[in-house]
Amino acid sequence: MSNSIEILYFIQQKAPAYTQGIETLDSKGSKESLLSATISANEEAMTILEEVIMYTFQQCVYYITKVTVTRYITSPW
Repeated sequence: MSNSIEILYFIQQKAPAYTQGIETLDSKGSKESLLSATISANEEAMTILEEVIMYTFQQCVYYITKVTVTRYITSPW
């Protein structure tokens, strides 16, 4: 999960700088299509990573809650 968060941070913070660098290199049609494809791929990857992070968090909370409840029920008081 920490790797997913680091990748998400990279895409959100560092990728725009790279795409701006590509944009300033040249304003030809081929570079514009490359920039558009890169932006689309970054947005799709960011969406998928957000879903992975949320799913992982939900599963962690579920299993922590399940273990806590099970320990509470089975403990001899």
